[in-house]
Amino acid sequence: MLRWFSNSMTILWARTKMLVGAALGTVVYYADYLSIPAVKEQVIPYLTAKYLPFYLVGIGIITEVARRRTLQK
Repeated sequence: MLRWFSNSMTILWARTKMLVGAALGTVVYYADYLSIPAVKEQVIPYLTAKYLPFYLVGIGIITEVARRRTLQK
C-alpha cells in the first residue's frame, strides 16, 4: 500500500488529512445547503475552539511518528 505513496508514511498521512478535511467540509456544506439540521448539529460541536488543541496535538503526534518511520528507511 505504501508504494502508492512513494513509500512515505508522511505523504500517506498528509493525503489522509486532506481527504478527511474535504469529506467533513462537504458533509457540513451539503447538510447546510439541503437544510438537514440533524447532520450539522452532530458535526458542528466537534469543530469548536475547545477541541482544537486536542486535534493539533493528535495530528502533531501522528505526523511525528510518520516522519520518523519514513526517515528510518
